[in-house]
Amino acid sequence: MTLARDIASPASLKELSHLISNRDGRILFVCGATDFIIDLKIGHLSKPDLAVDISRLPELSFIESDTDCFRIGAATSFTRILQDAVLGRHFNCLVKAVEVIGSVQIRNRGTIGGNIATASPCGDTLPVLWCLDAEVSILGKDGQLRKAPIDEVILGDRQTCLGNGDLITEVKIPKLNNGSHLSAFQKVGRRGVMTISKLNLCAVVKYDESSNRIDAARVAAGSIGGIPLRLTSAEQILERRRVDRELIRDFVDHLPVMIDQAIPGRISRPYKRHAIKGLGEDVMHDLFAEKTGLQREDAVPA
Repeated sequence: MTLARDIASPASLKELSHLISNRDGRILFVCGATDFIIDLKIGHLSKPDLAVDISRLPELSFIESDTDCFRIGAATSFTRILQDAVLGRHFNCLVKAVEVIGSVQIRNRGTIGGNIATASPCGDTLPVLWCLDAEVSILGKDGQLRKAPIDEVILGDRQTCLGNGDLITEVKIPKLNNGSHLSAFQKVGRRGVMTISKLNLCAVVKYDESSNRIDAARVAAGSIGGIPLRLTSAEQILERRRVDRELIRDFVDHLPVMIDQAIPGRISRPYKRHAIKGLGEDVMHDLFAEKTGLQREDAVPA
């Protein structure tokens, strides 16, 4: 199978910029290639005029900590993210999402930039990046760098703001106050391992342990529509309330309402409105069981 009419493998961003600056035709950047061949076969992608292998570019593979944020290179593998202890301490939700992506082999090859650029509705890092207010840096074909929040990059099912020759270079995530912020991620799929999400849920909360109160919350779900769904009314249920079983029930019971509003006529609605209650319980348990002693209920009513 011919992957492209032409293939290039530059050794630096400078070489890449020179390569594509005056290049005609459709350009596709490839790093881990975990989706590339499959997407070509099933028609999600058309054969590009030029496929550019960016896996050799050291400028795109890094995890760095600045004063107020973490910066992750677009070609940074999921395995490298999992192995970064400092990143894991700050963003439990990101680590939990990454560790359930595919197999070990896929995590070794797959990248955070690729997950964004593919813009699959079941991309597990996307609801997490939504909740974490991630910002994406994009290098244009003209050599100009621009930045955009994640919700302006992902536009729909496999649709992004990226133009021909645009390359994601890094993802910037603002640091959370580890003394007051908690985060969690859960997903459900057909199998226990190597599963594609049928539904996932992420929550990031600012929690005051002294008063056992949630001061602020961000909640997002994936695999519902073309882009992650911010559950703003569910956030409002959590905010400025003490953490107890009543709060968790209110939160969990409200989640199916969000499903009904998002996909009222979808055949998967009955399954997802039930599944999201289980995910809601799991997320609340992950956030607060250690802090409060509250345990997950054994069953979630339909």
